[in-house]
Amino acid sequence: MLNMVSYMSYSMTQMQFLPSGGLSAYLAWVHRLPVLTHEQETELAMRMIEDQDRDAVKQLILSNLRHVAYIAQQYKGYGLCLSDLIQEGNIGLIKAVKRFNPKEGVRLVTYAAYWIKSELHEYVLRNWKIVRVATTKVQRMLFFKLRSKLSFDTAVSEQEAKDIAKTLGVQTSDIIDMQKRLQYDHSLDVSLDDEHYWTDHQLSALALVETSGDTLDDQLSVTKVNQDLQEAMKSLPDRLYHIIQSRYLTEDKMTLQDLADQLGISVERVRQLEKQALLHMKKIIDN
Repeated sequence: MLNMVSYMSYSMTQMQFLPSGGLSAYLAWVHRLPVLTHEQETELAMRMIEDQDRDAVKQLILSNLRHVAYIAQQYKGYGLCLSDLIQEGNIGLIKAVKRFNPKEGVRLVTYAAYWIKSELHEYVLRNWKIVRVATTKVQRMLFFKLRSKLSFDTAVSEQEAKDIAKTLGVQTSDIIDMQKRLQYDHSLDVSLDDEHYWTDHQLSALALVETSGDTLDDQLSVTKVNQDLQEAMKSLPDRLYHIIQSRYLTEDKMTLQDLADQLGISVERVRQLEKQALLHMKKIIDN
């Protein structure tokens, strides 16, 4: 079996995931790619496993890109760029193909769904909003299950919280805590936009402010978060500053592909630099 480093390197650099023409052209392209029969898929998978056949790897990935695009569109509600979501989902597909064994009796599209969604979940949790709202395993599960059910503006009643908790198999306090986190996260959008602070939804892993409501202390906490963010931004090297500024803090935000083209580097390298910048900023704020 191909090792992960060479496999990822080949798949991300040699395969043309994003043809010229942007997202619309990409979506049209993936839907024109041929779908493999069960027999074809099994044959290609065995060539990949037994012969380390890179052409087989390529065909397995290409034939399932449409499914990544479909799954990624289900995550658009978090305000993230669809092309970035698709790129993350493609990474999940690549990981799935590497581990796929047709002898287990499951089609690749079914097997890959877990890896694609796992990659997308992590990406959303890393990048949704200015504060991290889900840090524990239970909170992460609730984040995805409750965001469409809970109101940002009104609190659930104790009975409603109990009913939801019973359905999901968690504590009532978990439901109430997650709604407070989501409500506070939503309130930051209004507060920061009104004050012309950081206007986007990302830089997520930087801070968790334990507060809610409209008291003076709450407003001061929000102000402190933004002062910390500004100081952290100032500490970045020029290229990292440019990436964060272009990705999150301008009106016409750039995608990973846009920055890769501008800087003359790969999309994966931009992703790595972005992650490096966010981790650096988090370290500055934590200290």
